[in-house]
This record gives sequence, C-alpha cells and structure tokens, in this order.
Amino acid sequence: MLDTDIAIIGGGTMGLATATALANRTTRRVRVFDAARPPHTEASHHGHSRLVRVAYGEGRAYVPLAQEALCGWQRLNQAADAPVFIPTGILNIGAHDSPFLAEVETSARSFDLRTESLNHADITQRWPGWSLNTSFRGCFEPQGGVVLTERLFQYWRSVIANSANITAIDNTPITSISRRHERFVLRSLAGDQWQAGQILVAAGRANRALLRPLGIELPIQRVRKVFGWFDHTPEYDAARWPGFNYCGPAGDYYGFPAIDGHGVKIGRHDGGQHIEDETTPGDFGSHPSDLTDLRRLIDRHMPGVGELQRGAVCEYLRTPDEHFIIDEPIDGLFIAAGFSGHGFKFAPAIGDRLRDWMCSHAPPASFQPFNLGRF
Repeated sequence: MLDTDIAIIGGGTMGLATATALANRTTRRVRVFDAARPPHTEASHHGHSRLVRVAYGEGRAYVPLAQEALCGWQRLNQAADAPVFIPTGILNIGAHDSPFLAEVETSARSFDLRTESLNHADITQRWPGWSLNTSFRGCFEPQGGVVLTERLFQYWRSVIANSANITAIDNTPITSISRRHERFVLRSLAGDQWQAGQILVAAGRANRALLRPLGIELPIQRVRKVFGWFDHTPEYDAARWPGFNYCGPAGDYYGFPAIDGHGVKIGRHDGGQHIEDETTPGDFGSHPSDLTDLRRLIDRHMPGVGELQRGAVCEYLRTPDEHFIIDEPIDGLFIAAGFSGHGFKFAPAIGDRLRDWMCSHAPPASFQPFNLGRF
C-alpha cells in the first residue's frame, strides 16, 4: 500500500486550487487523483471561460470571498506565462425591480465597490450589441472579467509538475474511501491502494458515492445545463464587449465576449433538466429545448449574434439553498462540493483557505455558512 500525507480526490477546479496553494505552504506529500486528465469535459471546468465578479447578486455575504478571489486571479495573471484573467468588466442587466440586480447594487454599496448604474439607453449606447427597452437597467462592474480555463489548468498543472512534493495521478478513478486506525485508505478502480492522513474530496459528481459509505449524505442534485458559441458582428469582441449576467423575461443568462477565435458564448443559468445519479446528461441537441433556450435571449436582445457554431452541455451540482458545501465532517476528511453553478470564480480563495485549514486544523470562520450540518 502506497502512503501519502494528503490525498486530493478530484483534480478539477477546487482540487487543483488547493493543491497549488499547498505547493507554496507545506513540504508534506500531496497526491491529486483524477478519473481522467484535467481539463476534460466530464467536469464543471470545461467550456473555455468563466466569469469573475465581486458585486454579488447571490448574496452580499459572498463579497469578501470574491474580493480575495479577484486578488488571486490577478496574482495568477502575473505568475502564468499567458494571461488567465481578462478584465473585460461585467455588465449585470435586469428589470427595474430585479431582486438579483438589487442585491448586486446593495453588495456594492455595503463594501464600497466601484460600479456604475446605467439605464437602458446608457447600455445600448456604450454596447450597441444590446437591444433593450425602457423596462431594463444595468449595473456595470469594471473590475470583473473572464478566466480562460484551459490556460488556467495548464498553469496549475505546471506548478504541480515543478513541485517537489505534489504529484498528479491522472486516469485513476478512486472508487472507495475507508478508515484504518487514524488514516484513510483509498482504493482505485484498478485495485491500487493508498493511505493518507488527510483527504480532500472534491470529485464533483462522484462525491456522493464516495462519501455515502462513510455515513455522509450530500444533498446535491445534478442539473443539466446548456451553453453555446455563436457567430457575431465585431461589436461582440472582447475589446468592446463585457461579460454579462441577464435576469429578465427571457430567463436568467450569462455570457462572454468573443475571445481567442471563439464565438460569443451564451449559457442559461435557470431551467435545465434534473439528472438521476446513474444517467448521463446527453449531448447538446439531445433535448428539444437546447438551442431554443439559448436563442430566446439572442432573438430578443442581441441582434448582432448569428448562427450557432457549437453547443455544449455541463452540469450544476446544486444544493437545496444553492450555497456551497465546504466542511470537515470527520477529522481529517474535507469536502468541497455543491458549487451550484457559481463556485468557479472563488477558486483561488477557497484553495488558499482550505490549505490553511488543512495545515492549521483551524476552520476559517468564513466557511461556517457552508457547513454540511445546515441541512
């Protein structure tokens, strides 16, 4: 049986954020296991890009974590060979009475964040790619932007490759975790075994099956979501167009400017289809509403966006309250799960705080709202 000090199950966003944070803090041996070789399409990090914002419509309690994460993305930009974060700004659009937009503005005021309140004419004049009537308004956050996920993973994996104490073990699905005295035993699909003093379980959709035999039940629902890249006119290029969130009659959407030859990317945040544990989400187009869900926003509000270039499917692993689960339910066993479609942007901060928790054995007070015991 092979031995390590820390085992991280899941080499995706939170697993690698924590592993690379540990590379700068500890000399303990760390092994990062993944069922494939990240980045890949079986995890929540695929799709080329993610939004980063700080004025937070999901609740102002997230703002300190978002501020810390933004600093982390800016540091990564300085460390990586190519930029991983592009400060396009983020435009939040909604009806005048939108609760999401109201919370964005309240969080900005509460933490003295720099934002601009805009009416529909301000928006369409600055970004002519929008077509909006008088029922809409917006809040622009200039410090927000876009993370390029493939570049990010390339950098993170280079950090691990150059680390003396951290090893990525790819194409190795972990199928079980058990306790043996004061340590944890991991078994792979191939029958190999490792033992570790601490474990971080951050394996996405595999989390529930891994933790259930230990008596830990995660209240997480898999939800199928779609997004796609589209042809466009030049005003949607990254030099002219921000990332955006839209909450209006068409639904709840997010989007990205055209970057690195990719088209305009648009995804739907609400809706979707529930997925049972043993089923696969199916390819884009396998559900009748896949394209029409995306075109609903385009046809109403984005006249310069044309035909679909390609579509894709992802999953939200959603908790009942749509807040995260970050906890240590058994001494030495840490969980990072249920990020509910809005966790990626916090990765540098979550990785740093999990590192500190694992090294100091002192849980950060900021993670208390994410305790599994709230369910």
